Amino acid sequence: MMAPPPPTPLSATFELEHKRAVAARIAKYIGTMIQSGRTLDSR
Repeated sequence: MMAPPPPTPLSATFELEHKRAVAARIAKYIGTMIQSGRTLDSR
């Protein structure tokens, strides 16, 4: 689906930062879902 990035340190660092950003976004989304679920359960 995606073409492999060229073997340069810059692209490797960019890919690592991108994966880190996506993981942080997913973790934040899951955390928000858990918090909203707890508030719904407590009502």
